Amino acid sequence: WNHCLGNILKTLGFIQQNEVDPCLFVKSSEKGITHVLAYHVDDAIIMGKGGDKIVSEIGKLVPMKNLGRPTKFLGVEFQYHQGGDIKLHQTSYIKELLERFPVDKTKLSPTVSFRLNAGGEPVKPGTPYREAIGGLLWAAIMTRPEIMYAVIQLAQFNSQP
Repeated sequence: WNHCLGNILKTLGFIQQNEVDPCLFVKSSEKGITHVLAYHVDDAIIMGKGGDKIVSEIGKLVPMKNLGRPTKFLGVEFQYHQGGDIKLHQTSYIKELLERFPVDKTKLSPTVSFRLNAGGEPVKPGTPYREAIGGLLWAAIMTRPEIMYAVIQLAQFNSQP
């Protein structure tokens, strides 16, 4: 499928962005980038004016559905505003994380800066530490870069949380 879709997109003038992600394709003109297409398994999103025409061209070669404007893609939600602004967020994903890894007993404290070390008390056996860190990494990579440093600090203790 990857090879097939890649060939179709290349015939439509897209260039695969292997140095960034092999599932990312960009189409350019003299004026700059005109379209960006990203896909994951059998879901794809295209950004740029006239995207419907490109979707139609792809649809002539492989069966597909055009679901219109995206509201959610890979856990990232799209919120459209007047003037063309688009807000990307992961509100429902974060809520799911909080339900999956309950933090209702956590005491909130002001932000402090310190380096973690291995001298602390280990977490209880069976605590899904790695899974929680993975969920937080996904949020940090997609829409919350401001938490990346803290998540990386915690990830250093995945082998002995």
